[in-house]
Amino acid sequence: PEVTETPAGSGVFATPGTGTFEFSGRIGTVDFPGSVTYAKAAHGISIVVADVRVTIDGASSTLSADVTEN
Repeated sequence: PEVTETPAGSGVFATPGTGTFEFSGRIGTVDFPGSVTYAKAAHGISIVVADVRVTIDGASSTLSADVTEN
């Protein structure tokens, strides 16, 4: 999927997600495929965040992702 920085230079990135949401019960899930890598070679840090999912269940929400350190 295409990732865009909006507005340009802001550091805010958006990627299209897919899922379902039922407005009357405020229940749903949205999956964001792909990954982003945060790396700082000088410090030997490389962290990958992938396959983000947002789950909404009424007043409760959960953000989950696969996180690995290289």
